[in-house]
Amino acid sequence: MIHLTRELALAHGKDCIRANAIAPGHIHTPLLDGLIPAEMRDARRKAGPIGIEGDAWDIAHAALFLASDEARFITGTCIRFNRTREAHHFSVKTTVRMPMNASATMEGMPINRPDAVDLDTLSIVPRREFEICNDLLDDHAALEAFYQENGYLFFRGVLDPQSVKEARNSMLAVAADEFGLVEKGDPQARWSGKAYPPQSEEKPCFSGISKKLVENPRNQDLLTKILGERPSMVPIVQYRLYPPNGPVTMVHQDGFYSPGIQDYKPLWIPLVPCPREVGGLMIAIGQNKSGYFHNVGKEAPFPIPADAIDPDSWATMDYEPGDLLVVHPCTPHGGTPNTSDRLRVTFDTRVQSARAPSTFEAVVEAVTPNRVTLNSPDANVGTVTLAVDPQTFLRTRGPGVRETFEEFAQVTEPGMRLVVVREGDRAAMLRMGSRP
Repeated sequence: MIHLTRELALAHGKDCIRANAIAPGHIHTPLLDGLIPAEMRDARRKAGPIGIEGDAWDIAHAALFLASDEARFITGTCIRFNRTREAHHFSVKTTVRMPMNASATMEGMPINRPDAVDLDTLSIVPRREFEICNDLLDDHAALEAFYQENGYLFFRGVLDPQSVKEARNSMLAVAADEFGLVEKGDPQARWSGKAYPPQSEEKPCFSGISKKLVENPRNQDLLTKILGERPSMVPIVQYRLYPPNGPVTMVHQDGFYSPGIQDYKPLWIPLVPCPREVGGLMIAIGQNKSGYFHNVGKEAPFPIPADAIDPDSWATMDYEPGDLLVVHPCTPHGGTPNTSDRLRVTFDTRVQSARAPSTFEAVVEAVTPNRVTLNSPDANVGTVTLAVDPQTFLRTRGPGVRETFEEFAQVTEPGMRLVVVREGDRAAMLRMGSRP
């Protein structure tokens, strides 16, 4: 039942339909009056964690809550009404596991531990390697099952070689002309010694590079097999030119920072050889099934606690141009250090259903304190007015700059180009657009 609930939530989320379940334990109803001895009912009450007996009203209240607007951000969840054995199991997990990862036992609940020690990305030593999934490409059901179980898909040499070469050359041209990181025309990407300016991953100088690769016909056919239907890009891209001994991407989960985006798959694409000394991406295999690890008890970016993730779950690979790593939105992942003399040249983006995209690009036409009118070049969207509320993720000015709901109307101006995530007639997210 729990698996079916999750599958329904994934299948119908794009239609704004939520799916949740209730799993009752021992619940007393009038039908049982006279059938269960009073001493047995008393024993149940005493054995439970809070000393009371559940009844049908408890189930009804839970169902009412899940059906209400107050639960609009909850889907794919099962609420369990604990009986004696379940309560004991929960108490063990509370003592041993909950301080490590609250979301492991309370689905969808992030960690709130203000005093936790933060996870140091550089302290992680990946001891595993990925399984290569090329042989699953013609069996979408098996591919999706592997993805949901392990939190990733890794494909060796599947992207169109010419499209990868063109993307590499374009990014190295930017590295030379815009940042002086390499000598112009050096395909080995040997580092010049100059620093890569922070927050440069979404600059307009990269515009069009990822879009051309993703929309290559051969790559579109590949992504169709991975997604199960024709893909379209989520207009969010990070272009990464990482020099030796620079900072690494902190461990994070994409889904935590992408509220409202439905049925998408994040892609990580290496454009140059990335053996271990050049570094790449590492992921925590199977940890996608444990909810979000981000610590909301800390300030943004809500770092993951050091003891939250199984240290034996970390894996990486020696990457080659043409490889593709698909990361589950809930999979913890981070960068590994570059100890070579070359740039690491990669980009990451996301793909979603072309049939029913939840995310689109648009230009702001008008703004009020609680509404925004947008015009999208996508004919399926056109001009639309959406409600904005305190739960809307707002980042309209630039990378790393979040706005409050109260600031929204002052900082959002007509003419801004934004990425929009729509939930019905409201905006779940408004953020500065990348240039795919």
